[in-house]
Amino acid sequence: MSISTGPVPRRGLPTPSGHRRSFRSDRRGIAPVVIAIVVVVVAVVAVVGGLIATGYLFKSSGGGNHGGMYNVTFAETGLPSGTGWSVSLGGSSMSSTGSTMVFTRANGSYPFSVTAVGYAATPSAGTIAVSGAATGQSIVFVKATTYTVTFRETGLSPGASWSVTFHSATQSSTTTTNVFPGVTNGTYAFSASASGYTANPASGSIVVAGSDPTQAVAFTGSSSSSVPYSQAETTADSIASQHGATSRAILAVAINTASSFSNATGFPSECSWSGPSSITFPAASSSYYSGLSSGWYFYFYVASPVSLVVVSVDSGSGSYVGTLSGSGCTFLQYFADVSTPSTVIDSTAATQAVSSNASSFILAHPVANSTVALIGTTSIFGYTVWATWNITYSTCDFHATAGTGDFFVGEVNATSGQVIYSSTYTQSCSSAYPAAASPAPPGFLALSSHGAPRLGTSSPGAGYAISTPELARLV
Repeated sequence: MSISTGPVPRRGLPTPSGHRRSFRSDRRGIAPVVIAIVVVVVAVVAVVGGLIATGYLFKSSGGGNHGGMYNVTFAETGLPSGTGWSVSLGGSSMSSTGSTMVFTRANGSYPFSVTAVGYAATPSAGTIAVSGAATGQSIVFVKATTYTVTFRETGLSPGASWSVTFHSATQSSTTTTNVFPGVTNGTYAFSASASGYTANPASGSIVVAGSDPTQAVAFTGSSSSSVPYSQAETTADSIASQHGATSRAILAVAINTASSFSNATGFPSECSWSGPSSITFPAASSSYYSGLSSGWYFYFYVASPVSLVVVSVDSGSGSYVGTLSGSGCTFLQYFADVSTPSTVIDSTAATQAVSSNASSFILAHPVANSTVALIGTTSIFGYTVWATWNITYSTCDFHATAGTGDFFVGEVNATSGQVIYSSTYTQSCSSAYPAAASPAPPGFLALSSHGAPRLGTSSPGAGYAISTPELARLV
């Protein structure tokens, strides 16, 4: 038996030819792959690390950092649950009925403002800075004191619709007022319009500062025949000058009546009247409380010869009515001391001056009759009555002989615009307008609360020269 000194093979496993050589060859091929994998892993780790460092991976919600953007939180207290509020931050706005609002902003300073209808915010505006971290602003709301803004129109026909846009809200009305309640202190833009009419002012701003403001809006129809005193007076002056008048009218009367009517003229035999035996007053084409009228009458005193020239302005066109004169017409002497100042407020300003006093009457009576009379300054017996606008609104027809009616009367200083007197009452139509109830003419010009519009006087010393409390006693 011989003993082999060579390698002993594993039982059952023949040694493959070139085994060692093959192993070395495989190991040399795997090494480059392992190296490549290591390089990729290192690169991925570097990238992930960079993302983590810059905040793009594994963001922290608690810090409000969104890749260089930070939370800006507005938190309110004081509003009832579910009440809406708004925040404007750096040019963008957000609204909510919750208690917080969250914006995201980069580093910088941003202006903000906060609002809630009917509430005052503290602070209501300011600047908030973002500097590398989330930030916030607390807002405290309290119930705001609010006011009512009223727009009051003149010049529209009864029942005409008109609109006001106030603080971006548009509202229409067919009454004399347009009311906006719940307005806080501030300055607000407005505009007013009515189809077929021109508004004055058509737009502007109104300031609310601790009280309830009222804005007057005067409408003029583009084709309206109604005109204010200032326009009618210019027309009347040119006509009166052709008949001897050298000074302004001592009396101007505007008549607004729901329906046209006529009244007789009548003077004592001592007076000579060159005009017609009756005067027709046209139906109004504008609101009775507007200070506009399609029927104006002007009375001019002429010193030599002593006379009174009457001119009408009907629908904007003037015409000579007649002249009252005669040596026996003694009551004309009382007009010698009557004069109208060179500067007086317009009829529209006069009716506007009493508008708040007359508001309850106007609201209750969209349609009524009116007389608006300018009476010149009177100085007699050491007593002076300054130029005055006498304004009367009435539900009685001028030709009514029975029944009762509601009245508003007011007097306004014609130079200062100050309201002297006003009253609202109920009275018998026949006693208010005796000219209509009696066949005999009761006064030279019976108007206002003391008589219907009418030319005439029964005799000197009886009736009215001009039916105001101050002048009634003069004749």
